[in-house]
Amino acid sequence: MTSLRLENSKITANPTAGLARRPTRNWRPLPEYVDCHGLEISFGIKPGLAYHLLGAGDIEGVSLKRRGQKRGKRLFNVASVRAFLEKQAAVAQANEAAV
Repeated sequence: MTSLRLENSKITANPTAGLARRPTRNWRPLPEYVDCHGLEISFGIKPGLAYHLLGAGDIEGVSLKRRGQKRGKRLFNVASVRAFLEKQAAVAQANEAAV
């Protein structure tokens, strides 16, 4: 994969463009679980839809609530969200092929 750069009115090819670089100081591995905010940032899925999908069994989640507490923290499994999105993409592709 090459990209072109304009340097001093000359176009030059950059063969290293797009190649993986060493991780920076801020690099972190992808999480296995995210909260509603992380789900919205990563996938654009808002909390209302997230809880609907969770209730329907389309995605998996876990509640971190201590015994006797009224409130807790809900986390969603990223792998199950990706699997759901891939399934939806396959269904949409099959519907387009059928038309």
